Amino acid sequence: MPTAIVAGATGILGREIIAHLSNLPDWTSIYALSRSKKDTYPAQVHHASIDLLASPNE
Repeated sequence: MPTAIVAGATGILGREIIAHLSNLPDWTSIYALSRSKKDTYPAQVHHASIDLLASPNE
């Protein structure tokens, strides 16, 4: 069972990738990474807020 990680999940392309993978039955786990959670996701999508440009002290 494949797992996907989508960085930039709330961007234009990231949203489309999440939507496409969510409609495919083979993708049972999708991890969405973005700076903030703006969307609601299907059950197989797990969101994590992360800023890859932030310093470790922020």
